[in-house]
Amino acid sequence: MVIRTLAFLAVIVSILIEVESDDGLNLECRASGIFVSITNKFLLDNGVDVRFSNQIHFRNNANCSSVKTDAGYDLLIPAPFDTCGTKLEHDTGNYIYTNEIVIYPIDDVSDGGEIVERGLNRIPIQCSYDDSYVVSSDFGLKPYVRTIYFETAKGNISVDMNLYQRKDYHPKSKLGARPMVLVSFPLYVSVNMDNIFGDDKITTTLEQCYATDKASFKDMDSLLHYLVQGRCISPDDTTVEIYQNGVTNEARFKFDMFRWRMSKTEFVYLHCEVKVCDSNKESCTGDGPQCNGPNGDSSRKRRNVGFDVEESGITSIGPIAVGRLEGDGEAKVDTELVGVKRDQEFLAIYIYLAVGIVLLLFIIILTCTLVVKRSRQLKSQQREDEPKQANVGRSNSETSSDSFNQNQLPICF
Repeated sequence: MVIRTLAFLAVIVSILIEVESDDGLNLECRASGIFVSITNKFLLDNGVDVRFSNQIHFRNNANCSSVKTDAGYDLLIPAPFDTCGTKLEHDTGNYIYTNEIVIYPIDDVSDGGEIVERGLNRIPIQCSYDDSYVVSSDFGLKPYVRTIYFETAKGNISVDMNLYQRKDYHPKSKLGARPMVLVSFPLYVSVNMDNIFGDDKITTTLEQCYATDKASFKDMDSLLHYLVQGRCISPDDTTVEIYQNGVTNEARFKFDMFRWRMSKTEFVYLHCEVKVCDSNKESCTGDGPQCNGPNGDSSRKRRNVGFDVEESGITSIGPIAVGRLEGDGEAKVDTELVGVKRDQEFLAIYIYLAVGIVLLLFIIILTCTLVVKRSRQLKSQQREDEPKQANVGRSNSETSSDSFNQNQLPICF
């Protein structure tokens, strides 16, 4: 009896292990990259026929397609996870990277391998990493902050730059000197003027802001990346959002942290050309919604780096280190294709709806049949009652006439 029980438990354990290992969909969240493998068995079990590697790719990024292997298909998002449309969120103590894999059926792929979007299956993936990261290279640079001063007849005006982690620019989210920031993590920039005049018409206007690998804003012979140009969002960076510029004594904008391409440099300095502007006398904002302007014209032209020292100055901050994750993360993936599940839900809804419509039609037809039948019965009964009522009427009439004749008085002439 004991032997049979042990044998039975061994079979159960082997089945459980097989189910766990044979899902056919594996997600690994490593510090070096996010790795996804999809087996042929998984595709076969879900009824998806895949013959081309470009049938499987990350959503809205067809160039990030899978690679065919003997067992199935593999996909990769290399560190620092800023490609293939990967999104980054930061909650309490974790960095969460999310993306979505799409699988197109073979019917949606033409003979030339081009995808025609008619239907797809989706696999959401998520990797969660601890809020702990390091800088890849030696980071012995001293913090550098350049505050500018404007001399006026009424006194000196100072303008400095600060970095924040939150969109609301809460003081507790202010970054300290020499911060380390992950790639794709949003940085919120504030350029603030110490307005000694107390006049709300004196505003801070960002003419342009850019990043370099040098502390001096004049040294622009090496790496250069524009963020704000001509008071507007630079076409060089689609992650920039300008919240206010030339409206109050503080200008604010946001950009996502990046790393230099084709370079081992892993830190950046920010430089902004700032103008103290009097909105009573001149326009202090750009034109268009992307410039914080009122005209709605988003067109803009690239401007060269040239400064009018009499009207503007440069404020700088840095270095900002490009951090990398330390250690592996926690993986989360749904082993059921979202598209298949969705189609099944829709099919169930359609079935219930069809049954409901049929029942409703049956009730309507049955009700109409009963109404017609009842109406016919009433009409038939009325036709049967009409002769009886007529005979009764004639009988009553004759009886009344005889009674009248008998009681009639004689007529005298």
